[in-house]
Amino acid sequence: METYEIVYMEMLNKGNMDVLDFFKAELIVVEELGTRNWYVDVSGIRDRPLLDRYSYSDDIRVELKLRTADGDELTGDGYFHPKLAALGAAIRGDGRLNGYDTGEQA
Repeated sequence: METYEIVYMEMLNKGNMDVLDFFKAELIVVEELGTRNWYVDVSGIRDRPLLDRYSYSDDIRVELKLRTADGDELTGDGYFHPKLAALGAAIRGDGRLNGYDTGEQA
């Protein structure tokens, strides 16, 4: 398992782009039995209406653009699961994480 600090995050859903304002975000990459899965754990989201919108939406699929603390740019698709009580979210990656591992992608 590898963990990376995320310092910038854009999300695109239904043609609407949001730049997420958050306190902390981590990308977690897990490899098991030749399969790579990835997740983003976000805490301290300052946009409550955004969390509300996703909590009532049937379409939580997002296109992500991430920047790590080391300056790496990553893109991929995922599913945005809001955690209203914690003002956070869990984003479950779906498919490739482009830009990860210098050409090898999830």
